[in-house]
Order: sequence, then C-alpha cells, then structure tokens
Amino acid sequence: MFNKTFLILLIYTLGSLGSLCAFAGSWSMAIYMQADNDLRDYAMWDLVELSNGLAKNQETGSPTILLAIDLPGDTGFEIIQLNSKAFTNIDSKEKASRLKLSDFNFERLSWLSEETPQQEVLDQLLSFINSDHKDNSRKMISIWGHGEGFGSGLVAQFGGVALDDFPKGKMTINEIKQSLDRFNKTDILVFDACLMQTLEVSFELKENAEFILGSTQIQNFQGLPYEEVLNLMSENALPFE
Repeated sequence: MFNKTFLILLIYTLGSLGSLCAFAGSWSMAIYMQADNDLRDYAMWDLVELSNGLAKNQETGSPTILLAIDLPGDTGFEIIQLNSKAFTNIDSKEKASRLKLSDFNFERLSWLSEETPQQEVLDQLLSFINSDHKDNSRKMISIWGHGEGFGSGLVAQFGGVALDDFPKGKMTINEIKQSLDRFNKTDILVFDACLMQTLEVSFELKENAEFILGSTQIQNFQGLPYEEVLNLMSENALPFE
C-alpha cells in the first residue's frame, strides 16, 4: 500500500523542482555592438527590436540586456543596460536612421574612450553580465558587427570581427577567447556578423560556449531577429530552442 507521508513528500519535492525550473529559465544577454562604421543605422534598428521585445514581455519577465555600443565619431564606447520602450512604425533602415541613442530608455553603466582597445571593452561588458548572472540562469553573448571569418593576428590582412572605422581596428578570435576564458562557459555565443560560422572559429571557442551560431556567408545587414529571441527567452526557452 502506498505510504501517504511519502506521497506528500513527493508532491512537495516535485513542486520545489518546478519552482527551481522556473527560476532556471531566466536569461541575460550581452551584445558587443561595433557600429562605428556603415552599420550605425542598423544598430538603431536592432535597438528598436530589443526595446520592443523588452516592452512586450515585461509582465512575464524580460531578460536582462546589456550592451557595449560604439557609434560613428569619437564619442567612445557606452556600456548600458537597455530598458523597455515601445517604438511604432520603425520598420526600415531609413526610419531607424533618424534615431539617436538618447531616444532609447537605458541606464549607463560605464563609458570608455574611443581609443580603448576593443578587447578591454569586451572584458568590461562580460564582467557586467557575469556579475548579474545567477547560478541557475542562462546567458547569451552576441558579437555584433562586420565579420571576416577566422583571424588569429591583428596584422593579418583578412580575418577577425567587429571592424572599427575610428580608429581602424578589429578583434581577433584569440582576443575573444582570452576574454571568454576569464568567465564561466556561456550557453549561447552568437556572431551577428558575416562569415563567422567556420570550423576554425568553432574549434577555438568550443570550450567557451554550449552553442556557437553564425553565418557561413554574407549576412543580411538587418541581422538577428532580436525581438523574436527575447520572446523565446521570456518563455524560458532552452538554449537549444
């Protein structure tokens, strides 16, 4: 005959596991957005998608979104936490081009000068996202910008990602790995850039992420559908999903 005490304990345990599973579904996302080039208007467009995604899902639990963003000119790098704000009718590059960073709702966490090496900026962004990261939550890191595939050295004619026009520069895969090595393994590492889904890139970073995503060829400048990604995160989707 089934023991009633055991049944009560079993129900309590399963209920506790359910609560833990719900907590484990919380997400955070860090985006390194190198837009000090011809991608500036697309950066504004993606910020609209992120802002709308946060606004749409704020009642069900929006993820934490941190960005390090570099825009054209000598304004330097802004590290921000993006907050929800609903935008309407921003459905083209032309409309997005009229927006400025100050049009968005965000909290500035740090500012770094234009001459700061990109790897140092990435280090600081990752330190912020990891300090916010809870043991049972999930994490996604997106490297956003122009990509040229695998490159191990800054002097290489081709290869690397996050191409900066002022001052001229980029990040190598080795630099990204050095930054990622300082922190715990991430659930998803995305290269929102061209030409980064190669065996060489994945091999170098295989210990740093459960899933590595990118494009094998030239990518549409509009990039990832960030609002859809935030919808999945708010639904506590698994990293595979």
